[in-house]
Parts: sequence; structure tokens; C-alpha cells
Amino acid sequence: MAHRSLASRLAALAAVLLPLPATAQSIDGYYAGRLRCDAIPAKSVAALDVAFSVTLTRGNATYRRAIHSPDGKLHITDETGEGKVAADGTVSLSGRAAFMSWHYDASYAGTVSGGSLKLLGKQHWEFGDGTTFDRPCTAIVTRG
Repeated sequence: MAHRSLASRLAALAAVLLPLPATAQSIDGYYAGRLRCDAIPAKSVAALDVAFSVTLTRGNATYRRAIHSPDGKLHITDETGEGKVAADGTVSLSGRAAFMSWHYDASYAGTVSGGSLKLLGKQHWEFGDGTTFDRPCTAIVTRG
């Protein structure tokens, strides 16, 4: 009986000391970096290159980024979104932004690897004059 007790104790100790497999929660945290999107023909002055952040928490993802006037001096609205994080670190986000005569729906997806997340996606823009545009985007963010 003493042998079983000692064996049980050793097994329990080994289970505690051995490394645990990675889980989705091991990638939880705040990630910050840049969002880059193509210019919108006849609508934007240049390509977009702005601060972008994503928070991953227990299988959920949220993001927010400020949208400024073309001269960069006035904050006019935010793009916000949310999504899911799969057990393998795949992140899928969807969001939206709107202001006066335009709005867009955004979708981004990528996989966390080595403390960074590269997202590929697009923004589907609709303007008050009836024109639409699918704007390709890339975001690279690292865990802070």
C-alpha cells in the first residue's frame, strides 16, 4: 500500500512539473501595431497607415482604431469590431465604421505566431454617391 501511495505522489508531482500543452489562453493579451490599407481611388489622398490594436481574451477578440479627418487633426469616429480566437490561434474579426455620407464593414483574419499576429482582410466601403470599393488591408500587431 505504501508503494501505491508513493507512486501516486510521484505521478502527481510529475504532472505538476511537466510542461502543459499550449492553450488559447497562452496567447491572451494586448497586441499593438499598424493597419495598412490601399488608397481608395478618387476618395482618399493616400494609402492608410495607422495605429491598430487587438485584445485577445479567453477565445474572444476585440479591436478599435481611431479614424481622423484627412489632415489628421480631428478625431471623427472609430472603427470597432470583435471576433473569435480558435484553439490553434486563428483570429477572425469583423467590424464597422460610419460617418455622415459613408460607412464600411471590415473583416480581418490571421494566426498568432511567436507573439505576433498578421491579419489580412478588407474594408467594404459604401459612399453616399452610390459608389462602393473593396479596400485590401494588412495589420501586423505584436503582443505588448
